[in-house]
Amino acid sequence: MTVEAKTDILLGTNPALEELRIWCRENYKPRKRTVICPYCSAQTGEKWQVLFTTTDSNGNALQFPHECLSHDFEDIPPTFFKLDWMICLNPECKALIVRVRESEDFQEDNNPKTWLAIPEDKQSVPIDDSIPHDFARDCREAWSILDQSPRMSSVLSRKILGDLLKQYAGADQYNLNSRIKAFIDDNRNPSRLRESLHYLREMGDFSAHTQTDVDGKIVEVSREEAEWTLKVIADLFDYFIVGPEKDTRLRAEFDKKLKQAGRKPIKTLAELKKDDKE
Repeated sequence: MTVEAKTDILLGTNPALEELRIWCRENYKPRKRTVICPYCSAQTGEKWQVLFTTTDSNGNALQFPHECLSHDFEDIPPTFFKLDWMICLNPECKALIVRVRESEDFQEDNNPKTWLAIPEDKQSVPIDDSIPHDFARDCREAWSILDQSPRMSSVLSRKILGDLLKQYAGADQYNLNSRIKAFIDDNRNPSRLRESLHYLREMGDFSAHTQTDVDGKIVEVSREEAEWTLKVIADLFDYFIVGPEKDTRLRAEFDKKLKQAGRKPIKTLAELKKDDKE
């Protein structure tokens, strides 16, 4: 007996429920997810399939195939790895892509660390665990396609940059150039970052539009330019997220030591300013 049949028996004839089912069948269309192929840079349908293992970490045969790779060491907390594979749907590419998902919990892996195993992930700048999942994912993808398509890597980097400036610098202007200008005009921001973003703003059209030099030859984004953009993003990660996170943790640890010593915690500058006004 189907779930629908059991539900009808429990609830009786339910015209409203049947109408809802009809509407869902006619109107619900699952969102088509796409990924950027690291080989050809084309947007391809997301057709990931799970790779199963038939042996444990000691090479012993498992009773049933398992989708997670882990170890059996009692003195080390286990880390679980899941491997997925797909073929690029671009008929001119059809390359094999394999990704790795790392999680500390076998059941819950909503935000796993993810990277490409095939082709080799070219990430050369480590991404701190404090970086939000969406930013870390996009950054890893931009690094992974850096060699195959510097231009597409740069396009993805500009998306990361725009989202960073909007979320952490409060720059909610419509386009990226305006957000960069707002960051540059704010003298509270470090001069080195402002100068770098000034150059990225001038370089930006090369990644988004076709440009020509004085001889009419097409000017493409070089790998070095695309890589530099990613390194500037890493500096912004540190400025907006990683640095403040570390500072907050260190201050909390110091306040904990003061409390253990029977002393009052240090007041923040905002608290001191408030006391002065009172």
